[in-house]
Amino acid sequence: MPVEGEYITDLQVQQLCNFVHSPCTNNNTVAMKPDPNHYKVELINQTDLETLASHIYQPEYQTQLCDLNYQVVFILSAPRSGSTLFQQLLGTHPQIVSSEELHLMTYNTFADRHNALSKEGLSHLLNGTVRLRATLKNLTQQISAQVENMYVIDSRPVTTFYNEINAHMAESILVDKTPSYSYSKNVLDRISKCFPNAKYIHLIRHPSAVVKSIIDSKLIDIIPFAVRSGLSKGKLPELIWHLCERNIQQFLSFQNPSDVLTIKYETLLNDPKAQVDNVISYLGLTSDTSIDEYSKHSSQQFTPGFAGDLKYFLNTKIDPDRANAWKAFTSLHQISSLSIDLYNNVDE
Repeated sequence: MPVEGEYITDLQVQQLCNFVHSPCTNNNTVAMKPDPNHYKVELINQTDLETLASHIYQPEYQTQLCDLNYQVVFILSAPRSGSTLFQQLLGTHPQIVSSEELHLMTYNTFADRHNALSKEGLSHLLNGTVRLRATLKNLTQQISAQVENMYVIDSRPVTTFYNEINAHMAESILVDKTPSYSYSKNVLDRISKCFPNAKYIHLIRHPSAVVKSIIDSKLIDIIPFAVRSGLSKGKLPELIWHLCERNIQQFLSFQNPSDVLTIKYETLLNDPKAQVDNVISYLGLTSDTSIDEYSKHSSQQFTPGFAGDLKYFLNTKIDPDRANAWKAFTSLHQISSLSIDLYNNVDE
């Protein structure tokens, strides 16, 4: 029952019966649009931003230099910016290992990570490292999970994972796509210290589109610091986008320009092949033709416990119209000048 991008968490039997007995449209779905007033947003200000930032837990991070034989590329973006689609597109190239979300660098140890993420609604985010280890080392999921449990018991540093897979990467490039890294400037700074040779891809999406997607996915209900902040739900979606984007732009301003590539989500949807080829060239690789077929049928088979955006699996193709879906809702045009200026500050 597609409801214009919104996750349905509470469905009545009568609603399901009505859906089953309703006439279908040409694409075999019933179009169910939410109330235009569903997206109630409030303008944000600088005080709101500092309040939200103050509720983000900032431990003293350990810096373990990772001396690796493979290139690590970090996709930096606010949540709900299309990074799962981008990750899957890059993963079509045979020399790119584009994993599910790893959720490593926010924590010092595997024990810290397990304690933070082994909660209802978050536990699937622990699966990214389990799956990638199993794939690269030709292990069963069960054995890989046992290795992970050993790391938790021993309280191993999270950077252990990057070193563990070093011998199994060959000439591949690892893409680490974890949007929550951008919540904290400290995490981004830690990444640059642990991976001095890292490259960065800045994926940016229009703030109004991100606000809509955050509301649709009910994301703010599972972000601990957002809940703790006590800020209005009408402000939090834009605040999250702005906080992440501000952190990313400030961090990248201190990096070597040759190590940074910026891509707008809207441009990616309009011409995915050209944008992926742009990334391939940036990484010094040769273009691969498999992206063409993938662009026509973007969704892969859903795997339970996927560490990423589950809504990705609802899409059967890359649809450029998705970039502007937010424009149909008047309230989503009421974004603060702070965010518009920040978005316009970025050139591809």
